[in-house]
Amino acid sequence: MADIRAEVGPLVLAYNSLHRDWCHLGLADLLDAATAGSTPERYRIGPDRFPAFQAWAMAIADLGHGPGASVPVRWRDGAAGD
Repeated sequence: MADIRAEVGPLVLAYNSLHRDWCHLGLADLLDAATAGSTPERYRIGPDRFPAFQAWAMAIADLGHGPGASVPVRWRDGAAGD
């Protein structure tokens, strides 16, 4: 869990510095942060890499909902679409 948070933490912190949501940021927020114009460019996921990032994030969201799925900790390390 800590490795996944470390992977997306800088992106979500940059996104949330504008929105200041102190209660909950979910999958939709993460995917928005990845492409939002308000997120600093150095943190955004480019359109060519977004499908792999989205597949990775959705696979993590599905954990616990399917039988024995495993997901790489870093989305660049083998998520669908790479």
